Amino acid sequence: MNILIENGRVIDPGQAVDREATSLFVVAGRIAAIGEAPAGFVADEVIDAAGCVVCPGLIDLGARLNSIEAELAAAVAGGVTSVVVEAEFDAATWYEVLERERVSVWYTAPTAIRTFMKWGEDLPRGYDLSSLRVIGSVGEPINP
Repeated sequence: MNILIENGRVIDPGQAVDREATSLFVVAGRIAAIGEAPAGFVADEVIDAAGCVVCPGLIDLGARLNSIEAELAAAVAGGVTSVVVEAEFDAATWYEVLERERVSVWYTAPTAIRTFMKWGEDLPRGYDLSSLRVIGSVGEPINP
């Protein structure tokens, strides 16, 4: 599906973009261009974003995932593309969320990674984690 979002203020700090009343072109769920349409682009849907800010994603640092499904659905509906989860650690639940939500970039604490390592390789084999491209962490060494 091709989507044209027009007349909005497009802000993407990661790309040093801040443009008033411009167009954003989305092809197959990904931003294809800002400003001028890509060659051959035909919009299936046009959204007038006049008076709105259009961003590629927001991070919710205050998410409280009491019901993971409901909270993630609400976050996505609000434009949040990253959620910080401060939940009780349970490897099976984390693997379920990574699989179900098709997480591609996962940033977590070294302690969590060491705990996953301690639980062994059998548990993750039961989940489709093929969407993961990057697992990031900072702080203390993962394997001191």
